[in-house]
Amino acid sequence: MAMKQIYVSRTFTTRQQRQRAVSLLPYIAVLVGLHYLRSAWTAMIFYQAGMAATLLHQHFDWRVLWRGWHGRDGLLLSVLTGSSGILLVLCQDIWLTDRASFQHLLQQVGLMSDHLPLFILCFSILTPVLEEAFWRGALGSTSTQLAHSDLLFAGYHILVLAAFTSVPIAVVSGSGLAIMAWLWRRQYMRHQGLAVPVASHFGADLSIMLAVQYLWLYT
Repeated sequence: MAMKQIYVSRTFTTRQQRQRAVSLLPYIAVLVGLHYLRSAWTAMIFYQAGMAATLLHQHFDWRVLWRGWHGRDGLLLSVLTGSSGILLVLCQDIWLTDRASFQHLLQQVGLMSDHLPLFILCFSILTPVLEEAFWRGALGSTSTQLAHSDLLFAGYHILVLAAFTSVPIAVVSGSGLAIMAWLWRRQYMRHQGLAVPVASHFGADLSIMLAVQYLWLYT
């Protein structure tokens, strides 16, 4: 009995160590792709490929992505997250201190005006699905409090945002994303599926990327 308990404990510890190691992949993708190579495309492809490889290795049940839809929760969260892009435009004077510099930053990371629509399409469709499967599914926790995966999800986005805005603004935004990660994880636990998180996450990413397109064209 004691040997069995030791085995279970070691297995659990090994699983935790693997999860923590895997959770660093997004950070490596952003640091290398976005901050070192200065390529948003490279960062996105490495990030998405790393998540997909992890999910395939863990034999993730992709059917869970379409389960657990709840009309009221899905609508409320989608409206909340879909307003992210509007908030981004309305608050541009707070986070966007130099519009010319912002456009220059986008160009520096390979987001040219003719490439931006394709980037928006690839990012908005694939990222919500892979992120929910990865952060809430593969690395998710059953805790009702803020979990390790919630904070790591937020921290990864702080690294992304820090390439385009000030560090304090990136940290404040990351705090909101930690809460959002917790809400998505709670939805997954409550409805036994990721349909609501995926749909509302899609709304957030699409609205934010469209806001970036708008700021590029009209500021």
